[in-house]
Amino acid sequence: MGSQINVPQLDHLLQLAQGNLVLKVYTIFINESSTAQLRRISGKVLAELLYDSEGNCQIIEELANKDSARPIINTLECPDTVLSFFASAILRRL
Repeated sequence: MGSQINVPQLDHLLQLAQGNLVLKVYTIFINESSTAQLRRISGKVLAELLYDSEGNCQIIEELANKDSARPIINTLECPDTVLSFFASAILRRL
């Protein structure tokens, strides 16, 4: 028989995976050298993740505290209205 993962271990692994996803999407969203289309998609995914779970908000709050929220605030001033919209949605959730 193969080894089985008990429920607490599985929950912990899922939280780690979700945290890693949030971190990756956040990094793409704030990276000004990424294409606008990629940043828009990552902004949409990030906003959906933040509105889906309080745990995801805590991850972004930690990042914002560490790196400051400046990258997201800078995106508010971006001429791309879609990016600005997602930045405001993200900041509102935090």
